[in-house]
Amino acid sequence: MPKFVTMLFNVFLFVPALHGCSHVLTSTQTDNYANSFRAQPALKKTKYEKIKPFDEETLYQLLVADIALIRGQYPTALSKYISQAKYTRDEAVTEIAFGIAQYAQDGKSSYEMAALWLDINPQKNDAYRAMLQAYSILENALKALPYAAWLYKKEDDDSVFLAITTIAEGRKKSQIKPLIKAYREIDLPAEKKITSELAVAMLLREDGELVEAKKVIVNYITKRPDDVRGRQVLAQILHQQKQTEDAILVIQEALQSFPESQKLRLQYARLLTTVDRSKGLRQFELLQESTLHSEEVNFLLALLYIEDNKHEKAEKLLNQLTLSYRYSLDSHYYLGYIHDKTNNYERAIFNYKKVLEGSNFLAATSRVFELLIQTSSLVNAKNHLNILRSALPERSKELFELESNILIKIKQPANALKVLAEGIESHPDDTDLLYARAMLAEQQGDFSLAESDLLKIISRDADNVSALNALGYTMLLNTDRLDEAFNFIKRAYILKPDSPAIIDSMGWALFKRGEMIEALDFLKRAMEKMPDPEIAAHLGEIYWTLGDEVKAIKTWNQGLKRVPNAVQIISTMKRLGISLQKRNDN
Repeated sequence: MPKFVTMLFNVFLFVPALHGCSHVLTSTQTDNYANSFRAQPALKKTKYEKIKPFDEETLYQLLVADIALIRGQYPTALSKYISQAKYTRDEAVTEIAFGIAQYAQDGKSSYEMAALWLDINPQKNDAYRAMLQAYSILENALKALPYAAWLYKKEDDDSVFLAITTIAEGRKKSQIKPLIKAYREIDLPAEKKITSELAVAMLLREDGELVEAKKVIVNYITKRPDDVRGRQVLAQILHQQKQTEDAILVIQEALQSFPESQKLRLQYARLLTTVDRSKGLRQFELLQESTLHSEEVNFLLALLYIEDNKHEKAEKLLNQLTLSYRYSLDSHYYLGYIHDKTNNYERAIFNYKKVLEGSNFLAATSRVFELLIQTSSLVNAKNHLNILRSALPERSKELFELESNILIKIKQPANALKVLAEGIESHPDDTDLLYARAMLAEQQGDFSLAESDLLKIISRDADNVSALNALGYTMLLNTDRLDEAFNFIKRAYILKPDSPAIIDSMGWALFKRGEMIEALDFLKRAMEKMPDPEIAAHLGEIYWTLGDEVKAIKTWNQGLKRVPNAVQIISTMKRLGISLQKRNDN
């Protein structure tokens, strides 16, 4: 059984269930440090006491670079500045080159210029900070840590030292344990070394080692009772351990010592929302009254108002936040949601179109496409996506996937195949697009195209489990090449023996080859792991073929209980001549 195309991209389709609200309301302590690495346009020149004379060629190249900057031609400007930074070894030129690279999120160039800057001026704090920012772009927390420790010693500010825990957050599982070890071994004076325990507790919490994290943070609180962050992290750990009421007590006690702490009050409101929504909402309203200019509080309160269908209150807050650097995109997204829900489609489209990047980009774009089809025409909807693909070439592939999936959703598979063909023409080496077209082509009866696309994937990646399994399974369904199909599935099984879908494919291949006992064993295992309707259809058919009608009907009913009227099961029963009445009688 392969993963079909509709499963590949449904995460991006618009779901009118306020995805993300609960996550935002229970965000973690590391949010407080992540801002340390947000790239800002560091493109202004710095004044230096000693002005070095440049030769005419250098002046000309820098002039060209500055004109390119003014016109937004960052690759040209970056190339010129990097060249002149290396040639002149001038600190000001190198700093500007780094700033452009950082703004462009070019990790390699950022690192190259930061390293040059540090070589030019080994005692410059900003050069060390540049190394940190370069490693942040490269998502390498381990190599960033020594530079953070150097700054901590020099500046006595632990925020950057702790911010290392946020580098590549959510994608750095392989880095966590080595990073914990590095924090514990870092060379710092005793009074600063204690801060390592706070970082270690935060990392252990992220890694799910909650018992050890709690032990470390309690020890930290004992050593630094006046640091409110210790109690904040302890509350987060308790909340993750499903001990939310204990977490609330920790914050309440901390508020007695730090009654003016806005961060504590915000965390208290967030936690309270999870156990008593009305009290949590009231806490957010009190926070909003006392911190009128807190964008974070206003945004979170707006989300709560949306979930309570208090759209006017939410809209008022979100309209203000559209001018915010941090919350503008999310505010437009949720304004779009409000207008969408109240059938004001023109305003919904207007706001969704403003979301041109960020975590809600694909959901907003998906909804714009659907609304344009609904209120205008498919032609206008497709034109909108074509414009986006031209304006955002780095998102082009995702937009081809999005368009094809919506076309499938509105029952236009032929058009979806055309879109995927356009996508493959633009991205000929993209495995996801080839796989998506293969699955859709097979569903539409074009096994030849499906086989061709899957073989292309396998020719480039011989161990692509999804393609191997899909090719073998669809070959079983569409040809009599049983041995060839079995060999593809077996290769997938060797690579991923615990996959229920692949175990199902193995069972079905063995069934087709007449190896009933072995097939039964595989399909029973698949059903135990994932009682999917397609697996139930296969297992039931084997029982039926072996003459065990009771187990066959029981298995099919089990699948239908999970997915009533499952096509795979109903069609199998009809093909075998089993009436629905017989099913109900059993």
